Amino acid sequence: MKARKRNVSVQISRIILGLLVLTFCSTSVPAEHIVTPPQAGLEQSEARIVATVNGEPMTLEEYRLAGQLSVSQSGAQIGRKTNELETAIQVKVLQLEGVKQGLLASASFADFHAHLDKENKRRAQAVEENAVIYGPKRYSDQTFYADEFAQLENGLKKMAAQTLDSSDDALQQAYELDLAAYTIQPTIRLKVWKLPISVEAGSDLKRMQALYKEAVSGAKLEAIANQTETAPIQVIDEMINEENKRSFLKYREAVIEQANLLQPGEYSPIFMDQGSYVMIYCDSRVEEGVKAFAKVRDEVYRKLVEQKFQERWDQLRASATVQVNAAELGTQASY
Repeated sequence: MKARKRNVSVQISRIILGLLVLTFCSTSVPAEHIVTPPQAGLEQSEARIVATVNGEPMTLEEYRLAGQLSVSQSGAQIGRKTNELETAIQVKVLQLEGVKQGLLASASFADFHAHLDKENKRRAQAVEENAVIYGPKRYSDQTFYADEFAQLENGLKKMAAQTLDSSDDALQQAYELDLAAYTIQPTIRLKVWKLPISVEAGSDLKRMQALYKEAVSGAKLEAIANQTETAPIQVIDEMINEENKRSFLKYREAVIEQANLLQPGEYSPIFMDQGSYVMIYCDSRVEEGVKAFAKVRDEVYRKLVEQKFQERWDQLRASATVQVNAAELGTQASY
């Protein structure tokens, strides 16, 4: 009997000891040491399929990354796309073409992430070894996605170029059909009236409209700008020509667009430029002719390559079969 009691006592002691060990483990292990499945968040995201393009799944995370590619780095017309979903669809279409042409191993977003992780590990090791690396020490998802897309574009453009007739005769014909694109920017001398837009924007616009009415009625240029107001209308002289055309197109596109429409003695309507209401007057205009074919041959060639690439991209998008997960995006089931 005593032996039985001793055995029971031993068993109870073992159970109590086991419970104490479990309690100790559950309360003393730091949270950062708890093992979780790798990339658990990615797996959850990838489970959320927002659409398929020709049967290839598009994940929610991929959709968000692709939607940020508002303008292609190498000049394709991605900027014209109507919304993030359409952008993501067109990116996926191009990825599938890249797989078909052997430029991409896969159009899967999981494979993209695996490639990103591998590249970041390689860069981290290079940093540790003080080795030379080009680009960032570590890629973000968005930067790597944009770089991968740009490389894909460039690869497909090179393939498009291989099928292009690049003979002088073919390029000369393309040049002559698009002469307006190679016109030298006319030299235009302008008088510019500017009124910075204040909190009283409606009042500012009325002042400029009154100025325009006075101008087209034949008032002298020197008397048009009313300098007695609290915020004077600025009057400056400017010139647009071939040398500064690029700068105007980049920073003051509205001004050069309006100037190119004017003949000497004409006023532009009121428009906005760099936070001001603006009116311009054309003092003089000298047409400079057209650039010689020999000087723009390479430009003509690059333009034809872009056109051929864009035509192929449009064909691929038009023929793509897209199914949208309405539950994820709150939109129609087909697109």
